[in-house]
Amino acid sequence: MTAHPNPEPSRLVLLVDDDPIVRATLSLILNGAGYQTICAEDGDVAQQLIRDRRPDVIVTDIFMPKQDGFGLMNWLRRQGVQIPVVAISGRSCAAEFDGLGLARRLGAVSVLEKPFSTRDLTAAVGTALAA
Repeated sequence: MTAHPNPEPSRLVLLVDDDPIVRATLSLILNGAGYQTICAEDGDVAQQLIRDRRPDVIVTDIFMPKQDGFGLMNWLRRQGVQIPVVAISGRSCAAEFDGLGLARRLGAVSVLEKPFSTRDLTAAVGTALAA
């Protein structure tokens, strides 16, 4: 068996969620699927990580107490940073305010309502990487 001469480097995914358990769970799932992950608890921390590490994909919660996913997506657009975004949210889209719909209009490649499956998450990240 011969080794592949130039294996594709693992793609870096930035996970942004204010819940440390959600961040750890998403990280385990994506690490298990072959991705590298870095984590931020809000949009402000995410901005610094984007400047320092330039991830290939961002998976961000929409509703967070500090800078939320909308603020992060607007910052990306203002900075001219073109990193595909997967927006996630635990709030129901059935209410008057459709946060995930707004995230899609702000440029999210995929949106997922919590709870979602491992398969849905990895498929959304794969779709974002292909975008």
